[in-house]
Amino acid sequence: MFYRTARNDNALNLLDDAAHVVAALPDLTGADIEDFVALCSQQLLASWANTASPPDENNPADVSNGEQPTAPRPDLLCNKTDQLGVLGALEYIISSPLDTDDETAALRNELIDRCLDACQILPSLASEHVGNSWNEDHSLVEKFTHGLISRFIGIAFKFADSRQNIYRSVWTWSTELLSILITSGTRATILEPLSLLFGFLTAFKSSSTQVPPSEISNLNTLLSAILAPPFLKHIRTALKEDRRTERDTSEEPDGGPMVIRVEKAGGDAGVSVVGLGANGRYDALTLVMLAFDAVQHVMGEHFAFGEETDEPSVVAERISADNEEVSTWDKIATRPITSKLGKLDLQRNIGQTYEDCWNSGWRSAVAGWDDSETADGFVNVGAGNGDASGVDALVPAAIRAATYCVLHLGESPDDFVGRVALILTDKGDVPFLEEVRLDLYLTALEALECVARNIATSRPAITEIVLQFLSDPSPLFATFVDDISLNVLRQCASEVLKSCLALQQSSTVTQGCVYALIRSTRGAAGLGGGGLTTGEVVGVENALVQNGIVGLAGIAGVVKSREVRESIIPALTRLSGKTAYDDAVWEALGNVGLVADIDVFRDVVAIVIDEGKHGNRISKISHSLARMSARRPPIFANYYLEKILALFVDRAAALVSGTADSTLLQLLRDLAVIVKIICEQPSFSLPNPLSDELINLFRNFWIYNVLYVLLSNGTWPAEWQSALASISVRTPVLVLGKGEKGRKGRGAVEADVGGNSVLRGKFGEGVMTRIRTILLTLLPHYAVEMLRVRKGGIAPIKGNSNGISVGDTMLKYITEERLAGSDVWNVIEGVGDEVR
Repeated sequence: MFYRTARNDNALNLLDDAAHVVAALPDLTGADIEDFVALCSQQLLASWANTASPPDENNPADVSNGEQPTAPRPDLLCNKTDQLGVLGALEYIISSPLDTDDETAALRNELIDRCLDACQILPSLASEHVGNSWNEDHSLVEKFTHGLISRFIGIAFKFADSRQNIYRSVWTWSTELLSILITSGTRATILEPLSLLFGFLTAFKSSSTQVPPSEISNLNTLLSAILAPPFLKHIRTALKEDRRTERDTSEEPDGGPMVIRVEKAGGDAGVSVVGLGANGRYDALTLVMLAFDAVQHVMGEHFAFGEETDEPSVVAERISADNEEVSTWDKIATRPITSKLGKLDLQRNIGQTYEDCWNSGWRSAVAGWDDSETADGFVNVGAGNGDASGVDALVPAAIRAATYCVLHLGESPDDFVGRVALILTDKGDVPFLEEVRLDLYLTALEALECVARNIATSRPAITEIVLQFLSDPSPLFATFVDDISLNVLRQCASEVLKSCLALQQSSTVTQGCVYALIRSTRGAAGLGGGGLTTGEVVGVENALVQNGIVGLAGIAGVVKSREVRESIIPALTRLSGKTAYDDAVWEALGNVGLVADIDVFRDVVAIVIDEGKHGNRISKISHSLARMSARRPPIFANYYLEKILALFVDRAAALVSGTADSTLLQLLRDLAVIVKIICEQPSFSLPNPLSDELINLFRNFWIYNVLYVLLSNGTWPAEWQSALASISVRTPVLVLGKGEKGRKGRGAVEADVGGNSVLRGKFGEGVMTRIRTILLTLLPHYAVEMLRVRKGGIAPIKGNSNGISVGDTMLKYITEERLAGSDVWNVIEGVGDEVR
């Protein structure tokens, strides 16, 4: 029923729903609007009605020099009910239609003005008295401010005639908040305005509507004010004041979340976590992060995107799906863009924001370093005795914002590329935390890809930087404990290098990169200098080789097929016998096979098959090739299917002679799983027409499975069941082509099978007897017919019965003229009965 809802309805949700209903009324009148405003807030209604109604000429108080008196400003926001009421009224305005009549539009505009007047008191929420009325739950203050500013941004986007008035008020509030913050000297007095500013910035960061270009300069000015070192030092200092007297006994680091003792509604003492913020706390570090994110989001909304020129970069997949910047950041790396900000004054303002991103002053202020500890440039951000790990986390956000600035300015990005290169070529002087350093490097590489994609003059320099990053690795590679992180970093760098080479389309540059990476796979000499320990030398040596392996696989898709076959594949296979690099080599070979043409794919498959012939294991990449080959043109999957089936039949021959070891069946099961993966891909289909060779491979596959895998009770082992069930659905009719390959009538099937399958070999009579017994169990009413069937027809019958899943397939056997009059015919008829 309507009163049972899936979400947790609160007062604001109900007001929002009511706002949408009222706004959708077909014949909306001023009385309808007044009724809804009364539902939201009686004080707001009184304030609005004072200005919406004409003055009473008989009342001298209503007339003053022929002018309508100004309504008193309603102090609404100190009352939680009225706070929600204002949000509900704003939701109605957002939902109201554009094509209203003049009277309704005038009422709407007046309501906007009244809501703006009501919110003039917003900065006074920063007082300690109001803070206590909120029970010191600063997260509620932040959420309210976020809801308020978000709605005003939406209204400004929808109604151009109110835009200037709304943003004038919004920026006035932000200025007042900054003034209150700079004059608040203790933690008790600064948390309230700080939570308000958090909500303000979060509204811009998560805005679903575009902020107009004319307001970007104001937001960038706010960023500059927040990044001012004196302001951040004041925030950090004030948050430390009286901390010991307010906090719980737990020892949190400076700037961490506070735990305040409050009284719950029932009177019991409880614990309330104060300062949720963006990362769980209210402090200078999180404030800077929010400011960068807000600027990045707003500037990202003013790019015009062209057609996608490449597959989305794999590096973007690491970003959380709930990150607001995923789509824009990823699209910049895969599509040509143009900036929609063309005014000179806006470009000047963005230029200042770009400088702010690289300024070392705000990093020093956030970390609490003395001026003597300040180091210029991000490379030395970890110097000093401050909170380096926290500041390091801000650097990726600053790089992303700087990237957006560069793309909007559209000028030569030499300065930007040089600064990012300093990060990637760092030789280990920075004590970054591992997870921070990984995010930093990934963001730097992503930024270079974005710039290379959209500014052609930057591509040669960026190509050289990324190549150096892989072929001359920093000693920091040796300090990574997590191999997964290292692999992500290598994959990211190789993707960026591939993009740069694809964009430049220079065979000379591409060939130079191939040779440089091949040299990397051979290791390097002379790494012992620079104070490296023996262990670090080995670590860098391993990093160099593995960087070369991943790099070669990454760029194979943009290298000519001949060079892949003559240079890249041999360079990789030379390392396949080395245990330390074995997994990396096989993964790289798989990636090469999947991105190159069919000739390269055949070479890689040949290597995989050769490995399967000489050992009882199948490489990990075999499964990847099975999944991905079906996404390429059909020739890839069909070729791979044929080779895997042939390998299965070749290795299963050892079962007949009895020379198989205990691991052979495991290998055969792995091969069956690979066939299953190919067959299960939605885009896979068998070639049409089918070749006799492929049909024979399927038939021999099923013959070996029936003879040596099938259990005595006529069922498949549990570990084989899933694979064989999937393969059976894709198995073609197991009868070879007509013509000279067989005769009709009695003996036709036996002749076909005997001459064109593994059954022409020698099988023990015990095997045939076991199969007859199994078939009699499955088809007990056909015992007489079963005894007449000779060896050539026994195993195919069971294989056929397993492969048949629909009547249509059964009809293909029944209509096969060579089966008519044969000894198998009546048994096939019995199988048909089972299908029905």
